[in-house]
Amino acid sequence: MIGLRKFEIGLDDKMDIAMLEISRMHELKKLNISCTRINIHDTQYMPGIHWIRNLIIKCALIGDDEATHIAQMKGVTDLNLSFNNIGDIGAEHISSMHTVRSLDISNNSIRNAGVIHLSSMQGIAFLNLNNNPVGQAGMDALRQTKGIFVSCSNFY
Repeated sequence: MIGLRKFEIGLDDKMDIAMLEISRMHELKKLNISCTRINIHDTQYMPGIHWIRNLIIKCALIGDDEATHIAQMKGVTDLNLSFNNIGDIGAEHISSMHTVRSLDISNNSIRNAGVIHLSSMQGIAFLNLNNNPVGQAGMDALRQTKGIFVSCSNFY
């Protein structure tokens, strides 16, 4: 698979083998592993994958533990983690990804504490928090952000 720049896989429960192979694809720039049964064991390979710029993991039931591995990936600029089970702890880890410019983390379980961390991300231009249980403190933190387009519905 020399020269492969985009790879998509879905509805697969053999992610450990796929992730091992992906970790060897050094020219890959876009990775879509949505609708997979990815888990903490599978994400152990992610911190070493630093060449991917666009990462999409929607509807994969990932939570805070998996988000900690994803957050260790260097170089990701566009990140879509929508429709998962990420909470405040996962959001805190994701907020440490300094290269992310666009983050879709809608339809998760992020509350005020997680939103406060996400609102402090440096260099981010777009943040989608739709359908997360965000309260007043989270909304206040978002109002103080400068230069970020924020999409947030379902205010609690």
